[in-house]
Amino acid sequence: MSELTSDLPGNLPEGFETRKNEVWKEYIREDLRSKFMISNLGRVLSYPSNNPENPILLSGYKNMGYYAIPTKKKDGKNTLIYVHKLVAELFVPNPDNYKKLVFKDRKRENCRADNLQWMSKEEFADVMRERKSVYYYKPDHKPNTKLTPAKVALLKKMINDPNRKTRYKIIAKRFGINIGTLFSIKRGDSWKEVEPLK
Repeated sequence: MSELTSDLPGNLPEGFETRKNEVWKEYIREDLRSKFMISNLGRVLSYPSNNPENPILLSGYKNMGYYAIPTKKKDGKNTLIYVHKLVAELFVPNPDNYKKLVFKDRKRENCRADNLQWMSKEEFADVMRERKSVYYYKPDHKPNTKLTPAKVALLKKMINDPNRKTRYKIIAKRFGINIGTLFSIKRGDSWKEVEPLK
């Protein structure tokens, strides 16, 4: 990973300016088509594989309240990368290799490095209990009430169909969800207990 404070590669988007105390680091994952530059203030520049000299400043989708970037793997499959996780991996020390992250100000849209903290599983549970998180008290809570198990079963059948011609965006619109939620279901991050409709 390389750290850059001003000399970002490529032709930067029109009107783009580096902010005060902003530091950028390169994020490359072998299975992704694009590379990214991530800032400690939670901003993301994408360098598409088909046009790496012209990066795009991304705003991201909101998935379950978290900022996420839809992107493609080299095998053509869609995936999401979560901005707060990338910022934490690159800028927040984690000497004990903890897996849980919390937002200090409780605002999931604030992906700045100084707002993120790594925690142990036990510490995380204590924080969630203190904050009276629905995710702590109701592990099976589904924040998107537009979906039901029956709808999810049908959705999974559609997105897993090898002969599918309908685009993900259209399927998401049909079910009244955003595309980030669709990818979360596809990956098994949410509604994993529901089997696809036969």
